[in-house]
Amino acid sequence: VVVRVRGINSLSSDNQPLYVIDGFPMPPYTEAAAPNTSGSYASNGLYGLNPSDIESIEVLKDASATAIYGSRAANGVILISTKRGKTGDAQIEVISKTTVSRMSNPYNMMPDYQYAEMKNQSYLDAGQPAPLNVDSIRNANNSTDWLSLVTRNALRQETSVNYRGGSGKTNYFLSGTYLVENGVVKGSDNKRGSVRFNLNTSFKKWYDARVQMSATRARLMRAITENGGWPFAGGPIFDALRSSPLHKNNTEFIGDVPDQYGGVTLSQNPFVNPLQELLDKTDYTYNDQVLGNIDNVFYLTADHNLELHAVLGGSLQNSERKINLPPWLGSARIYDGLVIQSSAKTQSFNSTVFLTHKAEKGAHRFNSTGGVEYTNIVLDMNSGVGKGINFSSIALYNLGSALNQSVTSYKEESVIQSAFLRENYSFKDRYLLSLSVRADGASKFAANEKWGFFPAAALAWNISEEKFMQ
Repeated sequence: VVVRVRGINSLSSDNQPLYVIDGFPMPPYTEAAAPNTSGSYASNGLYGLNPSDIESIEVLKDASATAIYGSRAANGVILISTKRGKTGDAQIEVISKTTVSRMSNPYNMMPDYQYAEMKNQSYLDAGQPAPLNVDSIRNANNSTDWLSLVTRNALRQETSVNYRGGSGKTNYFLSGTYLVENGVVKGSDNKRGSVRFNLNTSFKKWYDARVQMSATRARLMRAITENGGWPFAGGPIFDALRSSPLHKNNTEFIGDVPDQYGGVTLSQNPFVNPLQELLDKTDYTYNDQVLGNIDNVFYLTADHNLELHAVLGGSLQNSERKINLPPWLGSARIYDGLVIQSSAKTQSFNSTVFLTHKAEKGAHRFNSTGGVEYTNIVLDMNSGVGKGINFSSIALYNLGSALNQSVTSYKEESVIQSAFLRENYSFKDRYLLSLSVRADGASKFAANEKWGFFPAAALAWNISEEKFMQ
């Protein structure tokens, strides 16, 4: 999912907004990458979130967004609240969704006899005799539509079970979701399971706890692996579009063969069975995410007008990608087989401590907030590549069996320390004033510019409260 709140602010950096789920700012999630391959990405904070668990969504896009969330809010902020338990009898909700997908307006591919007519014409234009018997090809009625062979009508099934309830001082929400999704291109699918547990409880008159926990496990199988240059750029989709309908889906031919039919050269490029390209390789990605967050609320006065919040949260996101390209496929032909194993692990910790104070005096209302925040994010990436595979069946689990091996690694750590103040004032609920300021000290900032300050002010007039509007 790609979301743009404040447009595109950078040509090279991420333009995704900051996602805050139940008060926890989601770190950027990086999927395991692999050299010269397609598909890896830095996903947004919606990863692993079940849409049926969402209670509400709020979008912050003006200047106050950066005043509240600082430098991370340059692209806007999306606040998401998940469902909570409700006091009363326990409720069970079962949601099942089934969707069928297909290609929209697929190309109408040329049948074999028309292709033969076109090829004959190219020979005649070159002053050579027509080499193909069009009538014989038409009567055989054995044309191959490669695009239809590599695509399909895809089924998507998602089942969710929610259990919620509460009694006395405690309420709870528990949900589980399992998704099975087949891609329109054969050899692609997505399987994901997730669970979420939210708990609100009041231990004492002066102390409440709000707990959120979630876990997600996903397995993605990709149909398109490579994004290298010609002739490997297009992969099975491009090969399906350019392959001659005269060729048959004969899986006895492994790898590329001369692009010929009945001794007639159809093109100077080798022919590779597009369906074999999809089914004879391995490209799996396993993504795991665990998230926990607790908001400790201490009521410092009997009327609950003065509150101290101590929020602690952390997440662990782990991604692994496993690729095995046989010696005859794509760029693996250059290396006589190619095996890649890569991983990316993102660890995030966030702690926020703040005070809130509410006061009323006549028609005047004040709501004050002040606090500090600390965020630490660590990204660790590793990749191993094996070239020259003698035993393709075991190479994926034993890179040492490859004739040539290479290993790369990368690690980065970022820290943000912040302080913030915010004051909201209203008079008769008609005239509103908001003042806020935030200071961010970030390790990613330049050496002599480690701190950024984000002030904001806003005025509002609630005209519906005026007497002449009543």
